[in-house]
Amino acid sequence: MERLSPYEEFIGAVYLRALQPSSKLSPLSLQSQEHNLRYLRFIREILAKAELEEEIPKVGDIGAYAFGIFHLAMITYWLQDRSPGKEQTLALLDRCLKLATHLLKKGGWDW
Repeated sequence: MERLSPYEEFIGAVYLRALQPSSKLSPLSLQSQEHNLRYLRFIREILAKAELEEEIPKVGDIGAYAFGIFHLAMITYWLQDRSPGKEQTLALLDRCLKLATHLLKKGGWDW
């Protein structure tokens, strides 16, 4: 989050632009979907390496997809956070990371 803060205004503008249906950045555009798949493959490679090294249980493709949604949700929340020093975002991130750590230690998605 610290690395993003100098670019908050730019990220917010791009984010708003992406929500316009005519935008090439729209999640519904073919170009955007291609970029999203490339991003998901990148995340999947990182998770596969961690799985191979037994740092995390097998989470498969759903793990990459869940991370992608989490990433988007955190940026959305961060952009809307008006608390001093983005304290609410940091608190939410901390709770989410604790939950994810707990789930991974329990062995993955099997609840």
